[in-house]
Amino acid sequence: MAMRLFLVYAVIELAVVVALASTIGFGWTVLLLAGTFL
Repeated sequence: MAMRLFLVYAVIELAVVVALASTIGFGWTVLLLAGTFL
């Protein structure tokens, strides 16, 4: 169950990143993600 939940979360996360990249550009998305995780 936990693995399936993680998989769903990963897919949603990926979709959000792709949507962000197509909206604000790839470079800004990478900067935003780096700022979020660091």
